[in-house]
Amino acid sequence: GVMGRGLYPGPWGDCLPLSTIVVAGPGIRGGQAQEKRRIADLKIGARILEDGRDVMVLKVGATGKKPLLHLMLDNFTSQPVSPSHRLLRENGEEVRARDIKIGDVLMTPKTDGVPFQVIPWQGVQRGAKVVDVVEKPEEECADVMTSSGRFWLHESNLVGHNCEDFACARVAEYRELPFHYERQI
Repeated sequence: GVMGRGLYPGPWGDCLPLSTIVVAGPGIRGGQAQEKRRIADLKIGARILEDGRDVMVLKVGATGKKPLLHLMLDNFTSQPVSPSHRLLRENGEEVRARDIKIGDVLMTPKTDGVPFQVIPWQGVQRGAKVVDVVEKPEEECADVMTSSGRFWLHESNLVGHNCEDFACARVAEYRELPFHYERQI
């Protein structure tokens, strides 16, 4: 498919649309517990929820426009992600969005080891099952890195994974500078 364009172009980055909602934890700079925030508004040092606890945002950065996949889930939600974004299967195994298949069960948060997602006619849900994967147009995206390596994607009730390598973003930034050695003069 078409790779992203912008500050952090190409297939790199575990990107989410800037409109993705996370929930601020009760930490010092993160705001009140249960306060919803877009990842576009996150700052380094903020505290957001992961899996029944709050974790610190270590890095956050725009990555440019990326094509998206919308993961349609059996909990009646969807999660837009870049094809290279990593999520977690119910058993904790990492999986790239582009490798997710219909029927895969993705990790939802657990509190003290007990899943808290309950669907009335199914009882306690141990994860969210993918019912469809839909390609969507490019959107402005960002990467987030937390102290635990994970964070809670509020709108879909999934547990997301950190950016794989924030160093790539720095390399991309430097490549944009007029004096970078790869630029033609």
